[in-house]
Amino acid sequence: MTVNDGVLFRSIQALLTAHAVKAVAFDKTGTLSQGVMAIRETSYDPGLLSLRLIHSITASNKHPVSETARRYLESHHPELRNDILLHSTERLEIQGVSDIQIIPGKGVIANFFGFEVKAGNANFTSTESHPKVTEYIADGMTILAITLGNQLVGLFGMKDQPRPGVQKLLSDLGRDGRQISLVSGDNPSAVHAFALEVGISLDQVHASQTPTSKASVVKSLKATAHPGKVAFVGDGINDIIALSTADVSIATGLASNASSQIIILANDVPRAIKSIIVTSYVTRNHVIVSLAFCGVYFTVAILLASGVTGWRIPPAYAGLGELVSIIPVLLVGADLATFKVIARKLDAA
Repeated sequence: MTVNDGVLFRSIQALLTAHAVKAVAFDKTGTLSQGVMAIRETSYDPGLLSLRLIHSITASNKHPVSETARRYLESHHPELRNDILLHSTERLEIQGVSDIQIIPGKGVIANFFGFEVKAGNANFTSTESHPKVTEYIADGMTILAITLGNQLVGLFGMKDQPRPGVQKLLSDLGRDGRQISLVSGDNPSAVHAFALEVGISLDQVHASQTPTSKASVVKSLKATAHPGKVAFVGDGINDIIALSTADVSIATGLASNASSQIIILANDVPRAIKSIIVTSYVTRNHVIVSLAFCGVYFTVAILLASGVTGWRIPPAYAGLGELVSIIPVLLVGADLATFKVIARKLDAA
């Protein structure tokens, strides 16, 4: 494992090949976006029983969308103060919420006093045709719908902001000839609006994707990018399959597990991605230089030791020859360290 500028390289192969990426697929929420959404519109019954139900179901899921709705309820309804500790299954069951299941890429389904309750996107909750839902989606908002039985009991419309530096990162990647794609489980209107804001071509946008279909997008990119590499950058449990499918997997947050070759530890994701590519490129060049020197050195050493050239190295100088062979390794290491120092200073300027 190698740590560099807030980036953890868990694979030597990824360290040496990340620079060769020809296509990069990004998840949206929490990766290119800040993952801290702002509530724009809401529609729900302010009664205490309804509030407790909505708060319980949103507290059961750590996805940024659910977390945003939960925080909104807690900040706008002081009467929920006694319910803040509802995150444990035991406390949720006391409130009538049981059999909680988190469906990756869709939402949460549970039981509430014998009735089915769902929280998730419009397709998952079967609310696509509801007037309020269509209104929010048309405005480019990400929505969280909560249904009890077949009735919509809560609706939150929210928007996310791009991370600082995302537009420049995508511009630089495109200028270098890399294909940029946006892959998200969010509704098409919200994803398209975000893509236009950060400068991604709409023909490279894949919305309403499930964890499995995200992997299919990566596979199609691998087919078109051959012989180049395809990288996927994601931050959540919904991205694990896609990360496992990519040639180079770059993860932050909850996706930082065994499926990730590279983990971003820093908050500045755009800068970290630039660092990944530059570090990979420089490391690969230094490896080539070191191998080339070793090849030339040992070829000359063997010829001299054998006396084929008419010159012969006395055995007493063999130890000195070993010391000489270490010199390029030291020089390459010092050069790489110097490069990183200069790069940081230029980046800070």
